[in-house]
Amino acid sequence: MIEIAEKRSFCNLCDIRHTGLHYNNEQTQILTFDRFYLVDDNDLDSQVYYYDRNTLDLLRSNDRERPSLTQLKKPAPTAREIILSGNAGHIVCLQLDSVNLLYARDFINGYLHPEKDLLS
Repeated sequence: MIEIAEKRSFCNLCDIRHTGLHYNNEQTQILTFDRFYLVDDNDLDSQVYYYDRNTLDLLRSNDRERPSLTQLKKPAPTAREIILSGNAGHIVCLQLDSVNLLYARDFINGYLHPEKDLLS
């Protein structure tokens, strides 16, 4: 499971409990939640990726090609960019450094508790 200090702090800060865990490969863990996935790569110390359920399910159903879930062809927007723009994101980079941790928390809390305003 998530072992890096920043990642553990993020899970504790958001008070999130995943409903499932499986490995995409030796490096990548996928944590399953009711409405989304978090993808964790052992080589990425201070970030995880949010995937909405439809996007990740579609990527995983492609039997011919299994793209990397953390080495993306086009950089994913960060939680900060999504919150400030008000746009939705299907894949979002949750940066967990001290500057961006609260944006990541607010982004995830917006999906855990959609009735709350993301910036409150």
